[in-house]
Amino acid sequence: LTNNESLQNWLDMRFGMFIHWGPVVLRGTEIGWSRGREVSIPEYDQLYKEFNPIFFDADEWIRIAKSAGMKYIVLVTKHHDGFALWDSKFMDYNIMNGPFKRDIVRELADACKKHDILFGTYYSVLDWKHPDYPIELQEGKKVRRENADINKYIADMKGQLRELVDQ
Repeated sequence: LTNNESLQNWLDMRFGMFIHWGPVVLRGTEIGWSRGREVSIPEYDQLYKEFNPIFFDADEWIRIAKSAGMKYIVLVTKHHDGFALWDSKFMDYNIMNGPFKRDIVRELADACKKHDILFGTYYSVLDWKHPDYPIELQEGKKVRRENADINKYIADMKGQLRELVDQ
């Protein structure tokens, strides 16, 4: 439940940016939902090994956003595909295990602080790649994962959320 004051503050900001970005941009398809549809699951799950946005400059992105009048940025830190844009100790499927090896979440958070832009994160509770999440995506269809351990998944999820909040 959102308190009314926070909601009104967000509405008053009126203009911000929602960044939904990850390795699948290399194939030009939508993050998460294209896994197993437009891009085969084996290919999709290996794209992080190619994802190397060498021209990414968080400071420049936020400077441009601010000059355009934006008041906030929300970054999708992990979508349904399970790929994390930060250095997580709870999973290997993250930005540090590809060629880029930089914490995009940290860089954008720091740039937002520097430029006085509100920074928020979006974290998907769904994780089709995690072996203990009870649902996986196969050929675009949701399938129950028989050996999933939801308690283990929840522990990992809470650990990841702690990382995002504390770091």
